[in-house]
Amino acid sequence: MAKVDYATLKKGGFMRQKQKNNFSLRLACVGGTLTAENLRKIAEVAEKFGDGYVHLTSRQGVEIPFIKLNDIDDVTADLATGGCKPGVCGPRVRTVTACQGNAVCPSGNINSYDIAVKLNDRYFGRELPHKFKFGVTGCGLSEQLPQSRRKRCRHQGSCTDQLERRCLYSLWCL
Repeated sequence: MAKVDYATLKKGGFMRQKQKNNFSLRLACVGGTLTAENLRKIAEVAEKFGDGYVHLTSRQGVEIPFIKLNDIDDVTADLATGGCKPGVCGPRVRTVTACQGNAVCPSGNINSYDIAVKLNDRYFGRELPHKFKFGVTGCGLSEQLPQSRRKRCRHQGSCTDQLERRCLYSLWCL
């Protein structure tokens, strides 16, 4: 049997599990958004190649655990037929997260999902010295803001002037 290139697998979103020859596949879910077609395909792949369940991550992602080493190519190809792409692991730009923005949220001031897609298209997967995470939020209320950096705007809830409303926009990078 050929030697397994774990670094390449990790770059392609496959993380080793403690169970021998088992991997958890991280999927790219830009802004935490998936279509019904994506969800059906993810469920199908989890049933066929995993243990029949998925893990929802704290960064708006989906992981399919218990993928067998010998099934990795088939899993990637099968997911692609449902419009799903693997995420990345290691020292790279991760999938961009976002709140629902002004398309859904009454407090949203910008189209945060659109910005997330543009950032993701430009930077996703780039090699860096360390992992790098983008998050886009459309207001100061969003859970996208890291707790340690969360600052409450003094105008929150009463901003009507366009200049004052800018204080509600946030783009954070880790």
